[in-house]
Amino acid sequence: MTLFLLPVAWVAVRAVWVVRGRAELFAAADEHRKRRPTDRQLVDHLRDEHPLTPLWWMLAVLGGLGTLCLGFALPFALADGAVLAGALLGAGLAASLTALALAVPGIRRAARQGALDRRRRDELWPLPSAVERRLAVPLLGTGDGAHSGT
Repeated sequence: MTLFLLPVAWVAVRAVWVVRGRAELFAAADEHRKRRPTDRQLVDHLRDEHPLTPLWWMLAVLGGLGTLCLGFALPFALADGAVLAGALLGAGLAASLTALALAVPGIRRAARQGALDRRRRDELWPLPSAVERRLAVPLLGTGDGAHSGT
C-alpha cells in the first residue's frame, strides 16, 4: 500500500507547490508588468500542462488497476463463500471506481485550466523559443519511453 501512496503523495505535494508558485507569479505580473520571471521559475511553475494533471493521471491509473484487480478477485471470493473478503473486495472496488470517476473529469478540467494559463502566460511575457520548448515538456515525460531532455 505504501508503494502506491508515496508517489501519489510526492506528486500531490509538488502540485500544491507549483499551484502556489503559479498563483504568486501571476499576482506579481499584475503588479509589475515589465518584469518577467526567470527561466527557472517559468519551468518550475508555468509549464504548458497544469500542475494537477500528473496527479489526476496517477489517480486514474491506480483506480483503473484497482478496478481490474479487485473486479477479477471478487467473484472468486464470493464463490468460495468468503463473505467478509467479498465485502472488503467490493468496498475496494467501489473506491477504485469512484477514484476513476473523479479522475477523468479532473484530467479534462486540468487541461482546460492549463490552456487558459498558457494563454495568459503568452499575453504577459514574450518568451525565447528555447524556454518555450522546455515549457512544453510534460512533467511525467513524453509517454513513449523517451527522456524529457532536461
